[in-house]
Amino acid sequence: MIAAALLNDVVEVTPVTIDEIRAEFGEDVTELVEWLTDVSRPSDGNRRVRKHEDLMHLAGAPPAAKIIKLADLIGNTLTISKYDPSFWKVFRREKEALLKVLKEGNVTLWRTAASQTRRR
Repeated sequence: MIAAALLNDVVEVTPVTIDEIRAEFGEDVTELVEWLTDVSRPSDGNRRVRKHEDLMHLAGAPPAAKIIKLADLIGNTLTISKYDPSFWKVFRREKEALLKVLKEGNVTLWRTAASQTRRR
């Protein structure tokens, strides 16, 4: 789970492929990374459309992937709310939608993520 958490954005932001992750880290890590990797593409529509498509993909993820996503949201919230207040409004809306499909993750992480959204 830790390896997948560290690799959660790699496919989206680097030239590393899922096949390379599979070869290096095995099937269990790869499966989680696949669940955490956005499935939408710029050609799929505007940001709202793409984020909804990604949300629907994540909704079907196993609890381990949802735990990783919750931890990622907590960290991203701290950074975005502090350093990018104009984007925070967009991110907050997207995060609130994600929280609805992440309840099968860890309850403590879910509560922390939800409380961050209300406080900021």
